[in-house]
Amino acid sequence: MADFGDLDGPGILSNMDVWTRDSRGLYYTMALFDPARIIVFDSLGNFVRTIGREGQGPGEFRSIRVVHADKGDSLHIVDEQNNRYSVLSPSYDLVRDFRPRGLVGITGSAFLPNGLAVINAMVRTADALVDPYHVYRSSGEHVRSFGYDSSVITVTQAIRQRRVLAPSQRPNVFWAAHVNRYVVEQWHVAGVRRLRIERRTGRWFRPYDEDPTAGAAPDNPPKPWITGLYEDAGGLLWTFTVVLDEDWEDALFQLDDEFHGAYYTWTRYGELFDTRVEVIDPVAGELIASRVVDPYLFTSDGLVMSLERDANDEVYMATAWRPVLIRGQ
Repeated sequence: MADFGDLDGPGILSNMDVWTRDSRGLYYTMALFDPARIIVFDSLGNFVRTIGREGQGPGEFRSIRVVHADKGDSLHIVDEQNNRYSVLSPSYDLVRDFRPRGLVGITGSAFLPNGLAVINAMVRTADALVDPYHVYRSSGEHVRSFGYDSSVITVTQAIRQRRVLAPSQRPNVFWAAHVNRYVVEQWHVAGVRRLRIERRTGRWFRPYDEDPTAGAAPDNPPKPWITGLYEDAGGLLWTFTVVLDEDWEDALFQLDDEFHGAYYTWTRYGELFDTRVEVIDPVAGELIASRVVDPYLFTSDGLVMSLERDANDEVYMATAWRPVLIRGQ
C-alpha cells in the first residue's frame, strides 16, 4: 500500500508498533527516541508534520502508547507516563483529557464503533490489579475492568495478561489474542467471554511465561508471539504470529558492555523473524488458511504493518499491507 520513514529529519520512525489512519488517508505513528511526539504521513508515505511536545501539561506527552483516529478524524491518545487520555480535534487542538485508572504496561487497544475504548493493561489499584481489560468512554467515564486471570501469581508471569486486541463486527464485542500462547477470545464489554479458540499448533508455538526474546542466543532461540489480529468484513479472523526465519541465527550479533556483559542482539527484524498469517472461521472453529511470509508483520488499529531497517542499517522503515484471502490455493 505505502512505505513510510525518512532517512533523516523529523520523519525518522521509532520501532514502536503504534499506528493509525484517519479518513483523510493520513497515517500517525511515533517519532524516533521521542515517545512524546507523533509523526504524520500522507497516503503516499510523505512526511507532513509532527504533533505534540514533551511535558506534563495539556496537549503535552511523555510516553504515548495508544493512538486512534475515530470516524470524525479526532485523535485519541493514551499517554502511559502522564496517565492521561487525550482527545484532539481533526486540526489537532486539544478537545478534552482525563486521567484513567493508573494504566501501566499497555499492550493493546480496541476502539469500538459505539465510541467505547478497550485497553489491555495492568492497573495500579488494589481492586483491579490484574484485570487485563479496561473499558472507557471518550468522555472519561470508566465503564468497567474485567478478565482477571487467577493463574497470574507473580510479576514475572504478567505476560499471561498481555493481549493484542481488535474490534469485532458485532456490537460491543472485541477480540483478544494471548501474546504467549495461541488462544483467541471474544469478549462482550459487559465482561462476558463469548468464545474461546485455542489452536493446536504442535511444536511451533508452545505456551511460555517469560519474555519471548529474553536471553536470545544461538543456543536459545526467541519464542513465537502473536503480534496482531483483526476480523474482516466477512467475519473471518486473521492472526499474525512472529516465528523464526530459517536463517535466524545469521541475524544475531554479540555485544559486550560493563552493565550487561556479553549478550546477543539484532537490528534487522526481517532477517530474524518471519510471520505466520492464519485465517480462522470463528463460528465453525476451522482453520481456513495458513502461510508463512517473510516480513515481520503486526497490526495496529486495523492496519497491517511491517517494520525493517533501511539498507544501511541506520533507521527504521515501515510498510502498510493489505492481506487478501485467495480461496482454493
